[in-house]
Amino acid sequence: MRFPTILSVIATASLVLARSPRHVGKKDFQKPAQKLEPRQREFPQYSQNQNQKRQSSYLNPSSRSNDLEAFIWEQFVVNGTAIPDVDFDIGESYAGLLPISSASNETRELYFCSLEGLLQENGPFLWQYGTFAPVKNPYTWVNLTNMVWIEQPVGTGFSQGTPTATNEDEVAEQFLGFFKNFVDTFALQGRKVYITGESYAGYYVPYIANAMLNANDTTYYDVRSIMIYDPSTSTDAVQEQ
Repeated sequence: MRFPTILSVIATASLVLARSPRHVGKKDFQKPAQKLEPRQREFPQYSQNQNQKRQSSYLNPSSRSNDLEAFIWEQFVVNGTAIPDVDFDIGESYAGLLPISSASNETRELYFCSLEGLLQENGPFLWQYGTFAPVKNPYTWVNLTNMVWIEQPVGTGFSQGTPTATNEDEVAEQFLGFFKNFVDTFALQGRKVYITGESYAGYYVPYIANAMLNANDTTYYDVRSIMIYDPSTSTDAVQEQ
């Protein structure tokens, strides 16, 4: 797995927060996602036949400290050679859902592997609107560091559960709960964190970074910098002046 090797040198983990038009008063153009049964939520691509899952060539047995850790990691492995209509191996990647808290009855989960950022902006391959087929992205950010695309807050994209956050402070609190679970799942304690986002993430990123700094816990939230691009920072009426 690339996390223990690259991160030991670069010591970074970047986050790209997914955007949702609904949070800026616009309609969501995607068709509503089909509701998944609870057993399918974590890895729908493998829900029908777990035995068909490929053993990732990037999962180095020596980097896994025990069988439980290996099992957790392998739950989220994406078969980079079996993505529909992509005729090349995209390399190592992981996707799935993790809860926003440590509560045993928590049903709200965020999805890591945002399709907007991954497929059309800075992922390992691009499939732009109106194009016939996907192509490799020579400028992907994964060439520089380990990327984590996250669809948040609850109610966005493939995230699961009933949205309960009523302001950006609560969104940030829920994100930190998810991120702590993510760090524990992939053994990423002590890594430096850089948060980036687009569009309405112009609101989310500063609040999330502020919550991480206030947590005063560099084991999980060692945030070093943020970047927002094409951001929303006020109402359209103000920004368009």
